[in-house]
Amino acid sequence: MRTPFPTRPCSPGPGQPEPKPQRSPSLARRPLVFAALLVLVALVGRAGAGLAGPAQPPPPIQASSLRWLAIGDSGSGDSKQTAVADQMVKVQQRKPVDLVLMAGDNIYPDGNLNRVEATFLRPYRALLDAKVPFHAVLGNHDIRTGNGDPQIAYPPFGMKGRWYTLRRGPVEF
Repeated sequence: MRTPFPTRPCSPGPGQPEPKPQRSPSLARRPLVFAALLVLVALVGRAGAGLAGPAQPPPPIQASSLRWLAIGDSGSGDSKQTAVADQMVKVQQRKPVDLVLMAGDNIYPDGNLNRVEATFLRPYRALLDAKVPFHAVLGNHDIRTGNGDPQIAYPPFGMKGRWYTLRRGPVEF
């Protein structure tokens, strides 16, 4: 009867040398394949760098541009959320933003608007005072209270419905 796995004695017999472990041919080629890939990546990188020329600074922001921030899983009300909100305010102070997108889980743990002060109004007070519009969508935590309907109806979240698109100039979210 054949076994599904190759077998070998646990120890050599008397007077027999210790067998050398055998590598499969595919394992033996792996370092070669890896080295070839590294060389290929290096060559492609050099060729691409030569074609692109020296790095250029980003173009200046035009008056018709759209500046926006995006956050997600942000509704904890903890120090990490406050730290992110502080950075958002710094961005707003340097170059005002046109809107903030909220990608869901706006209020942990269950989407209850009873926590909106701690999870939204307090952290983003400076942006709200600057009249920066927020546009949220629902996350899996948000639908745990009223299937998300209270958040949809909450004007500062800027939701136009359960599913909606938002257009600002040529950009559609």
